[in-house]
Amino acid sequence: MKYSLRSLMIAVTVMSVTLGGRIEYLRRWAAYHEREAERIRHKLAPIYENQKCGTAFPLSALGDALEEDGRREMGEAFRRATYRPWSVVNAGPAGDWAYSSNRGAHP
Repeated sequence: MKYSLRSLMIAVTVMSVTLGGRIEYLRRWAAYHEREAERIRHKLAPIYENQKCGTAFPLSALGDALEEDGRREMGEAFRRATYRPWSVVNAGPAGDWAYSSNRGAHP
């Protein structure tokens, strides 16, 4: 088979555009999860301040705290994936915040 310089340049261009699009996709998801974690942290800030004063952490806020932790982990996972855009970020089932790329998937 004979390959021309033109076909090589087209292949490199397509691959570059594909990887560039994937990196932008990963960056946007990372920013989204980081923004959501920050929003939840601001929502929980008064509870964290009360906890420092010695009051117990309310169970009603536990779900939000777990979601904040999960969002932060997902933001980090997407940020790490921008350096390896061919890797897959396992987001887990919707609403399941007990997962991490470090810990593996939990049922």
